[in-house]
Amino acid sequence: MLLDEIDNARAKLATAPHTILFSTKGKPWTAEGFGTSFDRHRIRIGLGPENEGPTIHDMRKTCATNMVILQHLYPALISDQVLTDLFGWTPGTLAKMKRIYVSDAAVIEAMTTAL
Repeated sequence: MLLDEIDNARAKLATAPHTILFSTKGKPWTAEGFGTSFDRHRIRIGLGPENEGPTIHDMRKTCATNMVILQHLYPALISDQVLTDLFGWTPGTLAKMKRIYVSDAAVIEAMTTAL
């Protein structure tokens, strides 16, 4: 199973995973807790599922797109390894996601805007 492979690879790392999201009770958020909180706030501002509002996947896609654009602007700081670690992707998946989500036009626009 993929999760077993991930657990085995993580066990070989010299560092432990870090928690970066905490609940108001000071406990690490679970995937379910994050999704529930996201949905609650989305509904509160009128962007719930009935309105086809943004999803967690949309948020991840936006983050990935922006990180790849930033990689083009700051290649010494954001390597492919950083992106694969951040998103939990293999190098092959990263290449595929770059092709799917980040158009050449978006990258060129971001690079020229920065100039």
